[in-house]
Amino acid sequence: MISIRRRLLLWSLPALLVTGLLASIATYFEARDEIDELSDQHLRQMALTLLRQTPQPNDTLQTTPTPPDPEEESHLATQIWDKNGNLIYSGMSGSPMPLYLAQGLTTINWRDQPWRIYATRNDKLTVQVAQPMHARQEITAEIALQMLTPIAVLIPVLAVVIWIAIGQGLLPLRRLTRELGRRNAHSLQPLPVDSLPLEIQPLVTALNDLLRRLDGALTHQRQFIADAAHELRTPLTAVSLQAQIVERAQNSAESVAAMHTLKLGIARAIHLVQQLLTMARLEPEAAQRPFIELDLETLAKQVLTDYAPLAIVKNIDCGVAHSKAANIMGDADNLRILLGNLIDNAIHYTPAGGRIDVSIHTAHQQVFLEIQDNGCGIPAEERTRVFDRFYRRMGNNAPGSGLGLAIVKRIAEHHRAEIMLDEGIGHTGLKVTLKFPISITQPHRDG
Repeated sequence: MISIRRRLLLWSLPALLVTGLLASIATYFEARDEIDELSDQHLRQMALTLLRQTPQPNDTLQTTPTPPDPEEESHLATQIWDKNGNLIYSGMSGSPMPLYLAQGLTTINWRDQPWRIYATRNDKLTVQVAQPMHARQEITAEIALQMLTPIAVLIPVLAVVIWIAIGQGLLPLRRLTRELGRRNAHSLQPLPVDSLPLEIQPLVTALNDLLRRLDGALTHQRQFIADAAHELRTPLTAVSLQAQIVERAQNSAESVAAMHTLKLGIARAIHLVQQLLTMARLEPEAAQRPFIELDLETLAKQVLTDYAPLAIVKNIDCGVAHSKAANIMGDADNLRILLGNLIDNAIHYTPAGGRIDVSIHTAHQQVFLEIQDNGCGIPAEERTRVFDRFYRRMGNNAPGSGLGLAIVKRIAEHHRAEIMLDEGIGHTGLKVTLKFPISITQPHRDG
C-alpha cells in the first residue's frame, strides 16, 4: 500500500542529504581558498616582521642555527641567511631547506611534499618562511567536518519533524474518512468544504457533486419504484379478477367475452410494463450511448410505417405533411421511442376519420419536429401536468399508462430539445413541437 507520508519522507530526506553534502563541498572549496589566501598573507607578514626585527650581523660574524620548536616546525619553517648565504637561523630539524632565490610566494616540492614559501631580503639578510600544504589541508578538513557534523545530527531530527508535520497535514483527510465511514445510503448530505485545506477542497467539491447526483438518482429511483408499484397493482388485480371470471363462465359465449376482456387486461399490463422499463432506462443515471448523426425525416417515416396499421384501423390520415432534410446528433433508439409515443398518443386520441400530420423543418440553427392532430387535444391549464409520470386527465377513457409524455420529455431533455404543446389542426386537437439544436454532439447528463 502506498503511503503519502512515507513517500514524502523518502523524497525529503535524500534531498536534504544531497543539499547538505553539496553545501559542505562548496564550503570546503571556499574555505580552502580563504585559508590559502590567509596563510599566504601570514607567511608574508611573518617574513617581513622577521626581516625588520632580526639584528643585523657583522660581515665576519658566524652563527649557528637555533634548535627548532617541534610544534612550530609542523606548521611553519623559518630560515634566515646573511648576505653571504650563511644560515644564521633555522626553525627546522635535520637538513635545512635550500635557499630559493625567487622572492615572494612560491610553491615547491621538498621532502616529497608540497610547500608554500615566501622569501624576502634586504642588504644584510634573507628571510624565508615555509609552510607544508598538508597543514592547510588539515585545517580545511577540520572546517568541513565541523560543517558536516550538525548536518548529520539535523537529518534525523528533520526526519522526525517532517514525519510529524506531514501527519498533521493529513489530519483533514483522516477526519474526512471518518465522516464518510459514519454515513450510510441515506446520509448523502454534502461534506463541509470551508474548513479544509486548499489542496483537498477540489476533491471534496467533486465528491459533493457526486453525492448530490447520487442522492438525486436514488430519489428518482425510490419515487419511480413507489409509482410503479402503485400503478402495477391495479392492472394486475384486474387481470386476476378477469381470470376468475373466465373460470366461472357458464357457457361458451360468456367464456369468449371473458377471455377477450382478459386479453385486453393482459395487453394493458404488458404495455404498462414496457413503458415502465423504458422509463427506467431513461433515468438520469442510466447508461447512455454516444450520439450519432441521424436523418430525422427518415427516422420519422420509419416510425410512421410501424404505426400505419393502427391508423388504418381507425381510418386516420397519418403521414408526413411537409419536411426538409435535417440531420441531428442523437440516439436513434431513444428518438424512435419518442416518435412512437407521440404518434401512438395521437392515434389513440384522434377520432376515426381524423388526421395526423408530421412536419420537419429547420430555422435559426434548430430542427423543428411537429406532430399535430385534430383529436380532443389538451386544455391549456393541463399542458404542463401531462408530462408528469402516471398523470391522466379526468374522464380520459383511452387506453394508456400515463407514462407516454413523461418518456417523451425525458428523451427530449436527454437531447437538449425544447418541447411545447399547442392547439392542433384547425385549432382543435394537439400540436407537439420539439426544437432540436443542430450542433449538439454529446448526450446531456442530468443531475
